[in-house]
Amino acid sequence: AGAIKLKPIPEDICEGPGTDMIMTYGGFSIALAVMLLATLANWRSSIYLAVVRKSSTPFSPETSLRVHPHHVLTAAVEHTIPDRGVKVSAGGLGKVLDQMLREHPEGILSLVHPMFGDVDYGDLELYRIL
Repeated sequence: AGAIKLKPIPEDICEGPGTDMIMTYGGFSIALAVMLLATLANWRSSIYLAVVRKSSTPFSPETSLRVHPHHVLTAAVEHTIPDRGVKVSAGGLGKVLDQMLREHPEGILSLVHPMFGDVDYGDLELYRIL
């Protein structure tokens, strides 16, 4: 009552490997070779994993004299310029940069970043003069 009749599967489809399987085996072999070469090239590397079980308050040793940097140079694709209302994000690491801008100690902080065409950076004449 309303059953659909399907055509039978051609018998030549199951006869031996086709070119599509050769491409699959070739791609798999190349990927396996790349992973093996990457492992061999980095055999001396180590991975350190730190597991934090409970929070702790950061502290600095009493005997050390902390020196604040006078000038810090930062380069990134993602950038935030709070004074001009500019925020460019390219994947999520911009939050790290935002936190660094908020908590940076006194001193000069220079940001090097590309300028994107659709972002209004404001008047830049002051910065074009070296």
